[in-house]
Amino acid sequence: GVSRTALFAGSLFTPRVWNGTLYYAARGRPDIGIYGKGCTGSGGVPSLAAATGSLPKIGNTLKLSLASLPSKAGAMMMLIGLSQSRWSGLNLPLDLVIVGMPNCSLLSSIDVNVGAINTGGTGSFALPIPKNALFVGQSLYFQTLVFDPGTNTYGAVMTNGAEAVIGN
Repeated sequence: GVSRTALFAGSLFTPRVWNGTLYYAARGRPDIGIYGKGCTGSGGVPSLAAATGSLPKIGNTLKLSLASLPSKAGAMMMLIGLSQSRWSGLNLPLDLVIVGMPNCSLLSSIDVNVGAINTGGTGSFALPIPKNALFVGQSLYFQTLVFDPGTNTYGAVMTNGAEAVIGN
């Protein structure tokens, strides 16, 4: 709040007030990528990916596609998280053998879970993204719990993970 009128000398100038303009660029490019791997179920290894042409943009709907699901239609849970490294004090990925799902891993935190439908081998999920600039640059992590009775003790398998970076 105080400065001198000359370098290392001169009289004190107070109050010192900055008068300028800040220029910045927000991380605004939408992107979606796949990470980790799913575990084998009755339809193969279930996969999760962005639907063709879908990107996580504010004001739009992000569409995700699921494939290699069990041939019998059934329920799924879309897991949405804010982290791919920690969840409830646990490090991720978390080996799910502890709940009866050998060779399966939890790849993201579970901050929200939403029901989804396996239509008999494939499925889809749509997430509307509010038109609010505060979401730009935020990462969301997705993974799907696919119910597949008889595959393991728990009766479910997991897809790979997907990271969506919201843009404008």
